[in-house]
Amino acid sequence: MSASPDQQSLLARRRQTALALGDFAPPEQEELRAISNALDAALGYSPVRSAPAVASDTYALVTRRVEERFWDEIYVERPEMRQILFELDKGQIVVITGERGTGKTTAIHATIRELRAVVADPSQLHLTCLFDAGEYSADLESPTAATYTIHQTIYSDLYAQAIHSEPAPMEAWLFFLYEHDASFEALRLLVGHHKLQPTDASDLDAVIELLECHAMVGDGYRAFAAQTPSTRLRTLLRFLHQTTDCDVLLIIDNVDHLDDSVQCLCARELFTVLTSSPDRVRGAIAVRPENYERIQAELDTAARPPRVALAQKPWLHQVLSRPSVGLTMAFITRRLAVVRDPEITALVLAAIPNDRLQALAAETGIAGATDPESYLDVLTKVLEYLVYDVFSTDAAEGELATDNRSFVQYVHLWHNGSLRECARSLVLFVEDVLTDATHMYRLPDLMRTVLDSKAEPELARRQRLRRVTRSLLYRHLLFWGSVDNENPPANIMLFDAIQEDSTPPLHFLRLRLLQYLANRERRVTVGQIQSDFARLDVKPERISQGLRELAVHRSPDDTGLVRIDGAPADPDAALPPTAAITLLDAGRFLVTTLCMSTEYLFWSAVSPRITHKQAGTPAKVTIDDVQRDSFRSKVATSFLEQDIVARLKDEHPYLEGPVGQWTRAKARERLLLYERFFGFRREAWFLDQCCKVLSGFIPKDRDPEWQDARASIARVRRFTGAIDRISAPGR
Repeated sequence: MSASPDQQSLLARRRQTALALGDFAPPEQEELRAISNALDAALGYSPVRSAPAVASDTYALVTRRVEERFWDEIYVERPEMRQILFELDKGQIVVITGERGTGKTTAIHATIRELRAVVADPSQLHLTCLFDAGEYSADLESPTAATYTIHQTIYSDLYAQAIHSEPAPMEAWLFFLYEHDASFEALRLLVGHHKLQPTDASDLDAVIELLECHAMVGDGYRAFAAQTPSTRLRTLLRFLHQTTDCDVLLIIDNVDHLDDSVQCLCARELFTVLTSSPDRVRGAIAVRPENYERIQAELDTAARPPRVALAQKPWLHQVLSRPSVGLTMAFITRRLAVVRDPEITALVLAAIPNDRLQALAAETGIAGATDPESYLDVLTKVLEYLVYDVFSTDAAEGELATDNRSFVQYVHLWHNGSLRECARSLVLFVEDVLTDATHMYRLPDLMRTVLDSKAEPELARRQRLRRVTRSLLYRHLLFWGSVDNENPPANIMLFDAIQEDSTPPLHFLRLRLLQYLANRERRVTVGQIQSDFARLDVKPERISQGLRELAVHRSPDDTGLVRIDGAPADPDAALPPTAAITLLDAGRFLVTTLCMSTEYLFWSAVSPRITHKQAGTPAKVTIDDVQRDSFRSKVATSFLEQDIVARLKDEHPYLEGPVGQWTRAKARERLLLYERFFGFRREAWFLDQCCKVLSGFIPKDRDPEWQDARASIARVRRFTGAIDRISAPGR
């Protein structure tokens, strides 16, 4: 029942500490990790790596079954696949775009698999060279080094596949070099001197034996090996074209974690190889979305211009129009269906000792769930409501379908469209539910709720538990990447205590940087950001520091909230003005959605990272507090009113009337600057959006338990009206 390698470090950290809420400690339910291990195997499997062959734990057993079924039952074919195959067949260079983890490598493997499947004659097989830039990143930093590394690696790979094999035996390779390459000029002269004219590989072999010139052949090979990799690669490709029926497919993958310049350099090198090669040589490269326009612009005037297969469009496109969102929904649906398969369920049940399940059932105190299978049935029903049903596209109908799309979009955006990160995230989401790690809704309570609600209509139950899921999911996303599961990562805490040394002071620099980037349609340079923020008296070094913080990765495969291209390797070095900043999906989601939610504001309010708490924000909360929606809502709205609004009043002293040097004209000028930089408009300002989201969390009834939250929201809304009074022309 051991966890997968990807889970081990995270699970170890979670076992080291519990949330500092009262004296509560998560129950020891190691046996239930068989469920999360099965989820990890189903969600995390990739054809890039093989399933464990010997291990017999749940993870290994499920992975092997997923591997067996993957291409026939689980793999989601992308609509771009037809386009990729069509463009390759025409001999175009195909650029496959997408962020890290969006399935570009799997799509490449699917392409290779399909190309091989349509060829019946073995002599017509596609020879495929897959250059993994991740393995050679240190050798791609300069054009000279990149040229050598890429050409040498492709040559070595193709040589190993073609020579000594059925399509191209060694004798044929030698005869081709003898006829066409300058390295064998001495051998040709010797053979000509004896007036011999070999016509094929067997003739040449006989001549070499006759003249006993094996040493000269060795000299020729050494001379050929001394040529540049580019020359040798061109010779090998010409040989394959003239002597075999093989098509050659050259692919460069895993360059998406490298700088823009390196990605474009790799594309140019692939283009150089293809343009100097025979027609039956095809090529593709997988890059980040924002680089395809640059690559296409550089190569579009060539005889074989690139064609783009959009696996993921840049962030400026509408989320719902992206094929990658639909792909994520289908990916999650099919993977979760595997876990609910009877064969997999039986594996999970077999992995949990009966006596331990009986003990867990007794500890839970659920009547009718004292036998192992009944307990597991109830537990599965909880996961069905909180995970399987919520992230499924097949089970949803009506308004629930809209909810499901929202849940998938949240996970998709927070992980920058990475299927790999989405999978790992859902596994740990389930892990949190099984071990009560969130302390918001205890597992035994959820199990009793499922049993006690049998008389409730199915649709009503699902709708009610979606509220639970939304709260759990927001907290899970907020704490993703936390080293101790006690505090959210520092770089996503936008309402911190730091204020800039400006007049008036600017608060929440990370929030402002994300708002600034979200208010633009394209990437911007560090120099442009520093120039604009200088008008608010923010120092350039603070901009550099803030951007560095936003770019921190929250997990080994994460890509951060923003990406910095052209940054110095030294993490403490100032960013150059020419460095380019890209707002990633996670950063956009944080600043436009997550930071306005009740759960985000609540956990910000109680986090030790927020050191400027105002009166009304509790210094410590109990488990019972956390489990009450009304309490979390009250803390969140109080934090918004007494903390965030107070800071904004400090930043905008003129909002409640002219004061000091701030005449109405000067105040309006500053507000227009905020509107230009941050979207500081009455109808779109984040305070108004916060009030709307917080109000949506409060039930429609007039329960007095929620009156404090309602009152806070009303006061904040009155404050935001001050913007209208100042910014409206003629007032």
